[in-house]
Amino acid sequence: MSRLYIAGKTAIHIFSMDLDTGALTEVADPVEQDTAGSFMALSADGNILYSIAKSSKGAAAFSIDKTSGHLSFINSVSCDLSGGAHIATTSDGSVGVVLTAAYGAGGVNVVKIRSDGGLQEVEPGTCKQHGAGSNVYQPAKGNEQEQAHPHSCFIDSSGKWALVSDLGQDKVYVYAIDVAAGKLTEHHVVNTAPGAGPRHMCFHPTNKWVYGINELDNTINVYEFSSSGTVVGKTLQTISTLPDGYNNRDHSNAKNANGEPASGPNRPEQTNATADIHITPDGRFVYGSNRGHDSIVYYAVGSDGLLKLENFTFVRGEHPRAFSIHPSGKWLLVANQDSNNVVVFKLDPSSGALTFSGTEVKVKSARCIKWHTEESSGQCSLCSII
Repeated sequence: MSRLYIAGKTAIHIFSMDLDTGALTEVADPVEQDTAGSFMALSADGNILYSIAKSSKGAAAFSIDKTSGHLSFINSVSCDLSGGAHIATTSDGSVGVVLTAAYGAGGVNVVKIRSDGGLQEVEPGTCKQHGAGSNVYQPAKGNEQEQAHPHSCFIDSSGKWALVSDLGQDKVYVYAIDVAAGKLTEHHVVNTAPGAGPRHMCFHPTNKWVYGINELDNTINVYEFSSSGTVVGKTLQTISTLPDGYNNRDHSNAKNANGEPASGPNRPEQTNATADIHITPDGRFVYGSNRGHDSIVYYAVGSDGLLKLENFTFVRGEHPRAFSIHPSGKWLLVANQDSNNVVVFKLDPSSGALTFSGTEVKVKSARCIKWHTEESSGQCSLCSII
């Protein structure tokens, strides 16, 4: 059995999974303290779960019972920048910090961690404000890039570097993390294509490359990665997440991966918007989620880190906001936000192909999946929101 936490918009659900069949069983009542949910991260030792907290406009901390998996609320704090969309954590072995990407307010918050795993009050001046947007993507109604919109913050395995994808600015910020001081220092900024809208990232296990999924132009960028120099280097490849011939502007005729009308992201100029990205533990396959086409697209990873399109799998729902690969590399779970379901797929480690396991469960506004296993202790992996 393996334990996992599934977040809705304002609640955290606790499940166990049978690793032979893929069956999911809810083992406790949902946790709704401080309207926690949306996005989660685990402490390095696996004892604490951190979450975006809507009510406090900040973050919340919960201790984890190692036997039952039950969560006990420790505390929550308000952040200088509200509208949290993503949360990550790292430590240097003695002290730690939590970072939140504030999509709404356009910046990144830094929160120090107490000795009991709880969160300290936010120190003034520690947040990073990003400023104006690129104003490239301007549909008939609304503007996704009218200001900075940091969508995520991913921390490398060393715990020294934070990569913040700013959808509103078409930029990826590289921050050096000073855990002891609880501060970020801007190290380098990478520009994506105008109107790309960078959203989430994942690291290759060799730490040679990092993959970034772009929400607005439905692409994935392959970047050089190193723990020194500029950290995120040149863009090696940009590849589409959609099938050839898919019309991202044609609301009348666009079809999803099951041949039905595309659910779309409810934007006048898009029938599809990407969301999440992950790589298998062995680094052989990269997966991305399409909201509208309602699919998981997957690619084989070459020896040079470049991607080759393999296939698309219908997610058996709408708006796959997040998904997660089990540490064994044999299961992939999809959180379909608009259809309120989580679907379990078998993952073939040799081909990367996904097969429906027969298991799906109802979770309202499902949007984040976090595994709590011995394998997941250490640097946290991340999920999605917004």
